[in-house]
Amino acid sequence: MSKDDEKSAYEQKVEAKLKEWNAKIEELEAKAEGAEADAKKEYREQLDDARSRRDDLRDRLEDMKSKSGSAWDEVKGGVERAWDELERSVKHARDRLK
Repeated sequence: MSKDDEKSAYEQKVEAKLKEWNAKIEELEAKAEGAEADAKKEYREQLDDARSRRDDLRDRLEDMKSKSGSAWDEVKGGVERAWDELERSVKHARDRLK
């Protein structure tokens, strides 16, 4: 697989996962709306964190898309860190909303 093919496959993987996390965040937002007032504030904070991390991952993905050749390898690590942080944030919010 060429570097360009590898980059394209990775971008598609991240985009698909972003769509998944967006759906999960929307689902959690709906659950938060039905919560008691005190809990709703805490859930909102959790969801704000998840949305912020999602936006960071989206920005890093867009930066990576603008890179060519081996330069994309340099930003791939940042994308992977943002991916991990978003995943932890969504899981934490989901666990709190159970």
